[in-house]
Amino acid sequence: MKKHLLTTTTAALAMVGGTASAQDWNVGVGGFFTQTMSYVDVSGEVDDAAGVDFDGIKLHTSAEIHFTPSIVLDNGMTFGANVEMEAHNDGGGAYGIDETYMFISSDTLGRVVIGHENSAGYALSVGAPSVGAMGINSPSISMYQPLIDEGALGLGEDGVFATPFSRQAFGSSFTEVGGNNDAARISYFTPSFSGLTVGVSYAPNGNGDVVNNGVFNTAADNALTDIMDIGVNYSMSMGTTDITLSARYGQGDRNGVDVDADILADLNAISGSTLTGLTIADGTPTTFAVGAQAGFGAFTFGGSYAENDNDFTITATDGTDDFVFEHGDNSGWSLGMSYDVAGPWSVSFTTYQGETELLGTAGGSVDIENEAYRIGASRSLGTGVNWSVYALQSSVTGKVTSEADVSSDSMVIGTGFNLSF
Repeated sequence: MKKHLLTTTTAALAMVGGTASAQDWNVGVGGFFTQTMSYVDVSGEVDDAAGVDFDGIKLHTSAEIHFTPSIVLDNGMTFGANVEMEAHNDGGGAYGIDETYMFISSDTLGRVVIGHENSAGYALSVGAPSVGAMGINSPSISMYQPLIDEGALGLGEDGVFATPFSRQAFGSSFTEVGGNNDAARISYFTPSFSGLTVGVSYAPNGNGDVVNNGVFNTAADNALTDIMDIGVNYSMSMGTTDITLSARYGQGDRNGVDVDADILADLNAISGSTLTGLTIADGTPTTFAVGAQAGFGAFTFGGSYAENDNDFTITATDGTDDFVFEHGDNSGWSLGMSYDVAGPWSVSFTTYQGETELLGTAGGSVDIENEAYRIGASRSLGTGVNWSVYALQSSVTGKVTSEADVSSDSMVIGTGFNLSF
């Protein structure tokens, strides 16, 4: 790895015509460790096929170690890398690498990022302010909010048509095209011009698996290709007033997707027929989001709105009737405020509301809503050490045409510590 890094650096230096200074590489180590302890009470029609006991005391760890080597050349350009290692196991003793990328930056030329990282649009987005652990404008809330049992919604039993929580507007306004995450991509961010920063990204496919290294070699890669993103962020300050605005747009191509046995079984169960002639149309999934924050002294107000149009359409026939299934278009918004109390405390209240239409058929549709509210407080105990307390209530409700609503509800009260180093 070290030999490969040196070879790559030498080639990059040759391209920009620079030479390394006598200064040694600066190899930084940092990261975070967040440990929460919560009491959870879950009710409703939950997806408990695995026999999970959702109620009671729960412990959750989110931790990463970041390795950040960098060097400043004689021409003023900085070359570096970022490798983020998950700092906890998955229950089976396995550890993994999260984001991993290299960067080139300078004050006049901006910043280039190449590797497995979220898009420029994602990086430049803002939403409602929140303090402390367990934010709700995030797919992490799904740890304590079980999804609805799909069988109760008539969506089959195997989870093919899963609710789009991760990196989609149903669960968070920090979205990605088609819900891709940490795909191999190249991004460019301009320097800040009077508070305005613009970023663009391109990813050959939506594969976020570091092991595959972004190589176009699987059917999953072919499902989402040529992903483009653009984002803008504007920040300004006037006395005690701070304002930040953001907007982003992204799109990609979906093609070459096969109808496998699981999808066919679910569609047969939903339609109550034996379907043939199934096709998944090529599509152009997109995402769009806007956000804002405004600080007035100790108060900060903010919100965001996002959409994912997944453009996923399946057509089929049972020999008599034609069926059209449209899956996963979703939207969501956040709204909230925070207040810095005199001293070490800060408090916040936020809500997140999401909605998706999982399937539409000749016989009706299934709309699912995500509704969450959170109040939290955070206290600084010292440099990089924060203690927080929080309470949140959330629900996922399925609205089936001409039938009673089906819901899964969760109440969480907890505390946690966050170490940033």
